Amino acid sequence: MFSVERVSDVLGGPRTLKHRVRTLNDLHEIVAEGLPKTSVRALLNHLSEHYVVDLQPLRDFIAPPATLKRRRTRLSPAESQRLERLARIIAMTEHVWREPTAAAQFLTRRHRILGGKTPLQMATTDLGVRQVEELLASIEFGLPA
Repeated sequence: MFSVERVSDVLGGPRTLKHRVRTLNDLHEIVAEGLPKTSVRALLNHLSEHYVVDLQPLRDFIAPPATLKRRRTRLSPAESQRLERLARIIAMTEHVWREPTAAAQFLTRRHRILGGKTPLQMATTDLGVRQVEELLASIEFGLPA
C-alpha cells in the first residue's frame, strides 16, 4: 500500500535522516530514537511545494513552536511519531493518486467517511490515520468510498 522509502523521502530522505530507510523496522528504529529536528522542515517544505495548505496547524500539532526551538537536534519519540504519521498519510495519498493536484485535493477536502474532516486533520490521531488508510485502500482497490 505504501513505500517506507517514500515516507523517508517526505521526511527529508537519507540526507536528513542520516540513514537509508528500507524496511518498516528501519523506520521504527529511527522514529523511536527521535527523528532529526530538520525532518520537520523537510515535511513542511514538501507540503508547501506540492500543496496549498495552512501549515501552522500542522506545525503546532507536531510540537509547539517554543518546544521545537528548544530541541537541539532530535525530536522526542512522541513528536517523531506524530511527524511520521503525517509523512505516512502524505506518502500513501501520493501513491494512490499519483498526481500532485489530485493528492492535494484529497488531503485538503472534507470527506463524509472521515466525519466531515480532511485527511490531514484526521492525521492528528492514530485512529484517524487508520481511517484515512482504510479510505485510501478502498480508493486504490476500487471499492466504494
